[in-house]
Amino acid sequence: MKNLSTPALALLLLLALSASGISAGDSTATRPASGSVHSRQPQPSGESGESGDAGETGETGESGDAGETGEGRLAEDTGRTDEIRKIERIENRFRRNHLGAQSRFQADTDGCAAHSYGEVHIFFLKQPCSALSRAQFTITDGRGNIALVAVSWVEMPDLDSARAFQELVDDTQGTGNITELSREAGPYQAVAYSGDAYGSRRRGLVVTSAQAEPVTLDWAGIPLATVAADAVR
Repeated sequence: MKNLSTPALALLLLLALSASGISAGDSTATRPASGSVHSRQPQPSGESGESGDAGETGETGESGDAGETGEGRLAEDTGRTDEIRKIERIENRFRRNHLGAQSRFQADTDGCAAHSYGEVHIFFLKQPCSALSRAQFTITDGRGNIALVAVSWVEMPDLDSARAFQELVDDTQGTGNITELSREAGPYQAVAYSGDAYGSRRRGLVVTSAQAEPVTLDWAGIPLATVAADAVR
């Protein structure tokens, strides 16, 4: 082989390096290692698994469900969700007739004889009821006049006694009744119910009765007889 001069050798070396893809001055050629793990970028808030999913306030199981202050706790304490729903329906009927309404509910465990008067009290001494619940509504008309509505739910042990109780309170005025909650506690204990605005209804073993009485003489809302009828329908 013919001896090459040093400049010629240097030129040949540069040509060889250029052909192999390695530039002069590089030390190593790197590539991603086979099977290397790539880190996952954080997802914006609101995507799956991040904040904004179900579980936020207002979703199922969070605030806004049953269990809020008011009816949810009362139903849990008494175990009488049916009565709570009835009270809500009655209040809605009053409000549709442009009446303000506030209510109080009580489930009595000591029997109907302990919370009744007149002939009705004597009736329950002979034929005890199975369950008693009472509600008191304070309603107001558009001028701020006040009336009271007393509602009771009496469950009897059989159909015969349920019919007998309803006949007693329906047929003759002045036979007494279930004691109104307002007469046992609160600011209206002196208000006596005349029975002029009265309604009742029986569903199976349960007799619902209602009385309405004005507290102020200038009541300007719908007739109180209609109020009592709305409370039991």
